[in-house]
Amino acid sequence: MPRVIAAVISSRLATLRELQTVYGPEDAYALLEIHAVDQINRKIANEPK
Repeated sequence: MPRVIAAVISSRLATLRELQTVYGPEDAYALLEIHAVDQINRKIANEPK
């Protein structure tokens, strides 16, 4: 299984079925990018000031 698909599924951004029927490759990369930005923002928000 390609890493992008595995990452999207394990992050619970989409199911395998959704990736096979609803979302295309560009959508999978976009979902993963959004997730990465969210993770960075959470980390920044939780850093002591």
